[in-house]
Amino acid sequence: MQFTRKFEFDAAHNLTKGFGEKETQIHGHRYRIDITVEGSVKDGMATNLNELKKVVQTEILDVLDHSNLNDHLKIPSAENIAIWTWNKLKDKLQRLAEIKVYETPNHWVTYRGENEY
Repeated sequence: MQFTRKFEFDAAHNLTKGFGEKETQIHGHRYRIDITVEGSVKDGMATNLNELKKVVQTEILDVLDHSNLNDHLKIPSAENIAIWTWNKLKDKLQRLAEIKVYETPNHWVTYRGENEY
């Protein structure tokens, strides 16, 4: 079974040329990150929600919320945020299955650990 929890944070970034003229200017987004873990159902749960929330808060939200993403990633695209997030969580969350990063409600990426940043 897969279990997904949604998290949100606000952050600013600017991207290099090639992403579009407006994106080279510093601007902000309300990001959404969906973290999915896999597990067998034991005692009615596929994962410990409190542990999941604590790990994501400490490793991701406390670092990225209300920050300039350029301070954390060379190219802070949604794709690279997903890879960065995966790398921060893969050793802390057992059975991490998927990460979705929504830069806007209409624009998101899905990452399952395919390549490194």
